[in-house]
Amino acid sequence: MTISRIIKVILENRQAYLAGLAVTLKLCGVAWALGMIGGGSIALATEWRPRLIGLPMTAIGRIAEAVPILVLLFWLHYPIQVMLGVVIDPFWTTAALLTILNTLTVYGILRRAIVNTPAELVEVARVCGVIRRRIFWRIKLPLALRSALGSLTSSQVTVLQLSIFGSLISVEELFRASQRIVAQTYKLVEVYTGLALFFIIVCLPLNLLAGRLERRLS
Repeated sequence: MTISRIIKVILENRQAYLAGLAVTLKLCGVAWALGMIGGGSIALATEWRPRLIGLPMTAIGRIAEAVPILVLLFWLHYPIQVMLGVVIDPFWTTAALLTILNTLTVYGILRRAIVNTPAELVEVARVCGVIRRRIFWRIKLPLALRSALGSLTSSQVTVLQLSIFGSLISVEELFRASQRIVAQTYKLVEVYTGLALFFIIVCLPLNLLAGRLERRLS
């Protein structure tokens, strides 16, 4: 097997690949946008209502960590829809799950970063008469965002990788497209090697960037 053969297979099936890639990017775009907004908003709100918001979010996060994503996905796609008497497009079921998981992840990363803000900086601000709200917006939040940037980048790469599970409930994303190409061409090695190379090309630089940001900005 050579790179030229992989490229040939990709070019011959580029329409199917592009269609699958478009669905993958749409899926991740929903989860990225809503997860970042939701997780960030909840993390900010927890600063002012730590018991009312923080404790339930921590409990939900622990439960989500304990259950494999496949179990959660199939539970949302089958039992919950039967119980509610609804039929939801698999795309939106997967997008909802990825959004929930991303929200919990972003919340956890930002909340830890806010809590771990150097106490001496906060204390100096208090001694100088700075009010709590200004301490949060001018000191704690900027430092938290700076230290959390690497982890946030890495977490969004994870969302991209998890998106392939949507294929198990018939979401026509990139992995599902690759399966269809294999069924049509029987070129299993070339197709899946090309898919692996795609994730390496996209995810590896982002993970390296995340690691560098974490080292430099923590």
